[in-house]
Amino acid sequence: MTRPIHLFTSDLLEYYGAVIEQTGESVNAVIPEPLRSQLGLPEYANITFSPDSAEISFLVSYGSDLFKGFSKLIGKRGYFSEVQLPSPQIRAEKFEKKACEKVVLKNAVYDIEKQEIKNISYLLSYYKYHAVSEEKKEGISSVLINECNLSANPFYGEIDELLAASRQETVQSAEKQEISSVLATIKSAHSYLVLEELEEFTNSLERRLNNDVRRVNEYYRTLINEINDRIRIRNLFGEEKDKYLSKIKTIETEMKFKEQDLIDRYTLNISIEPLSFIRFTVKTPVLWLRLKRRKESRLFPLAYNSILKTADLLPCESCFKHDSSYYICDDKLHILCNECFSECPDCEKQYCRVCHKTGCPRCKKNLKPEQ
Repeated sequence: MTRPIHLFTSDLLEYYGAVIEQTGESVNAVIPEPLRSQLGLPEYANITFSPDSAEISFLVSYGSDLFKGFSKLIGKRGYFSEVQLPSPQIRAEKFEKKACEKVVLKNAVYDIEKQEIKNISYLLSYYKYHAVSEEKKEGISSVLINECNLSANPFYGEIDELLAASRQETVQSAEKQEISSVLATIKSAHSYLVLEELEEFTNSLERRLNNDVRRVNEYYRTLINEINDRIRIRNLFGEEKDKYLSKIKTIETEMKFKEQDLIDRYTLNISIEPLSFIRFTVKTPVLWLRLKRRKESRLFPLAYNSILKTADLLPCESCFKHDSSYYICDDKLHILCNECFSECPDCEKQYCRVCHKTGCPRCKKNLKPEQ
């Protein structure tokens, strides 16, 4: 959850030496140098957060010049930070029960090999997304990644509570995947999360597109039917009939152009960009699962997520989207969601999207170039 703008403004100004007095919907501030010059404020300033305020004051809103000045003031501060969290208090048997409830395998089995306490690193990432079509929609998504096993979860919690619980001590080292793998996971997880958050928006666009295409289609079909009726009533043939048939082709071509123009107009372009990252390190219980598929087996760590107060979800190692159940591939025992272990549209055989990133290994149709 984002911090309210009035609290953010007060904290920021106080950090840079201003003296703040809260007065209802505004604050009175004594601004020191060089802060006055950087923000263009007088020594004594009344700052309001409501455009309807009757007082003579400086407005702070998300689109105001003063708020834009804050970004220059902050610079690169806040892009990345690292904190140590206290160890969670949870019984081993309770954690084991929570973990087992979330591990549902469709074509494999698993055993619990051991449980231990490990330093686990979680990376909380905030991304801003822009969705542009006939309308524009913006927002912020947040995803929490276990850097050890790449389990990804959307984060809707209060960041202030986490920071308040953090310890003022040296952050301990933790086992992590390569940063390139972590960043790829983050981008994939944010992409799916943004699509989920935009579902209502995209459904609205699709309904309007379908309605507009139907109206265009009905209009041009009416013109074509009128010409066909004229040919039939007048019993036209030869060159005169060909002239009317040529008009029908022209109308059909124009109809296709109009339909394509509507599709281009409603096409949704989505972009995401990183805003900030917070790494939380915590000493927490880890359950080691022995995944078994045919004669092969593989160890996989599942941690207790003290930030979300539950066991981590299994990650799909192809798209990193969580699912209600999973498949295990035959070759390297990758964990896959239902979509990433789906059938090939050509030969109707299931295959692993991690082992075979370019396409189906059996029919070898529509192969993509290796990324």
